[in-house]
Amino acid sequence: MKKGTAKLVLIGLLAFTALAWLGLLKNQIDSSSAYRKYLEQGQRYEEKGIYIDALESYEKALELNSGSYDITMKLADMYYQVGDYKGFLACCDKAIELAPKDPQAYLKKADYYMEKADYSEAMEVVKSAAKVKDNEDIQALSKKLSTTCIEKYSSYETVGDWHVQPDRNYVTVSEEGRYGMAAKDGTRKIKCTYEYLGAYDKDTGVIPCCLEGSYYYIDVKGNKKLVGDNTYQYLGSFGDGLAPAQRDGKYGYIDTEFHEQMFELDYAGAFANGVAAVKKGDKWALINCKLKNITDFTYDEILVDSYGYCSMFDRITVRTGDKYFFVDHDGKQIGAAYDGAAMVAANDGYAAVKVGSQWGFADAKGELVIQPQYENARSFSLGLAPVEENDRWGYINTDGELVVEEKYFDAGVFSPDGAACVKSVAAWSFLVLCEYDS
Repeated sequence: MKKGTAKLVLIGLLAFTALAWLGLLKNQIDSSSAYRKYLEQGQRYEEKGIYIDALESYEKALELNSGSYDITMKLADMYYQVGDYKGFLACCDKAIELAPKDPQAYLKKADYYMEKADYSEAMEVVKSAAKVKDNEDIQALSKKLSTTCIEKYSSYETVGDWHVQPDRNYVTVSEEGRYGMAAKDGTRKIKCTYEYLGAYDKDTGVIPCCLEGSYYYIDVKGNKKLVGDNTYQYLGSFGDGLAPAQRDGKYGYIDTEFHEQMFELDYAGAFANGVAAVKKGDKWALINCKLKNITDFTYDEILVDSYGYCSMFDRITVRTGDKYFFVDHDGKQIGAAYDGAAMVAANDGYAAVKVGSQWGFADAKGELVIQPQYENARSFSLGLAPVEENDRWGYINTDGELVVEEKYFDAGVFSPDGAACVKSVAAWSFLVLCEYDS
């Protein structure tokens, strides 16, 4: 190629490139101008409350700048204003994808679920904000949600204690003097047809019951499973392979084959964690599942729940004379004695204790951590405890802050699965912490 021709080709290429860049620059300028135009339009419409047109303008702006977090958040607001909540949530999710460490999209989405009283979804949003570090608003919402409850209305006359098993979370309830079982949402799992109903045991899969004066064991569907040859005045709940029973006026223990042991007691409690409470005459003791004494018969009382368990958790509540204190599963005293004490409701949880006429709380060492100030109280579980003031019950957290309004006539402790029984006037319902609601 001749030198002059090559020079012309080079000049042509440079000219073509320059024109291409000029075209690209013009397109960029045009796009930038259009982008500003759509933004300004959107802002004007938004200020006037014309949200449907603002939405359209912001959508056009986003088409020209698809990675804009701010415009995506604007679109979320507009979708919310026009009632398109699906679009709102989609924009929140897109904003989170664009800026996973920015708290605003998480908060916007969580607030939406809070307005809808869909607390479990709000909790999921807060949990998903793990990449947002040390944000006060996220932390405050998380704290609020941790004590937010959903009331599951029902109308049971009485309720028992929670006895949560890995495959079941049922509580005994009664209607018109007959007993059945309900789940934590209040739905009946076993109809209220029995004169007595104990606790479900996962290992044996059975529940003690009494119908028409006869005691036997049923499964969770109400089918008969275990029936003894002897006539019993009482059959208790199983634990550690044994169940308490009463025959001919004396208590002892049976296994699933109804082999009888130790029928020399005036009371026998159910086993949990290898420990049960028993009584001879006026005195109580702790025994192990080999039916050997852990303690002597020295106590005037050992507190048991509505199914006869004393040792579901790490401390057992006992009384000697007019003083209550806690012992471990070896019978060793923990901390000081009090004028009253409730059963422990969670391992390491604060226990309700009474000093004089008022109730406060003691820690796992038996030392006061919340000063006595309540008319009545029950122990902490999942960081919450029922307390009574002015004849009404509510719930406090471990800082002593009232987090569930004192409006109930009675209130129980929260189960490990996040449910508590509360009484309004004459009927019992259920509270479920939103984190545990499904």
